[in-house]
Amino acid sequence: MSRTRRRILRGLLGAFLALAAVSAGAGVLLRSDQGRRDDPAALVEEAAAALRAARSEGAARRSPLTLALAESSYADGLLERRRQEMRFGVFRDYRGAQAALEAALEHATAASDLARRSAKRDRTMASRILASADAAVL
Repeated sequence: MSRTRRRILRGLLGAFLALAAVSAGAGVLLRSDQGRRDDPAALVEEAAAALRAARSEGAARRSPLTLALAESSYADGLLERRRQEMRFGVFRDYRGAQAALEAALEHATAASDLARRSAKRDRTMASRILASADAAVL
């Protein structure tokens, strides 16, 4: 085999190996790990609705710490979602945003439940006090 042919074969083998390496790298980058690539837009809306419900239940007055936790987690989730939107598509990872938004949803639901139970407890206590006052007057 001549020297020129060997050089050509080495060049082709090198090109083939380089193409295989690039293909493998692209496969790793383009893998379809849906958990990290799905935009949590629906979760944003769900958490926002839960926060509105908690506020309307009176959570700002009856369970302020839990509501503050929910609002903080929601803000963190929105910020992380925006950060990921600014990245190139294959490098986006929404798992952090999803976790923060799920925490916001959980805390908002808890704040709403706490506010509802607190209001019910207050109404029960008020009716007992009124009943005892009525009994004392009569």
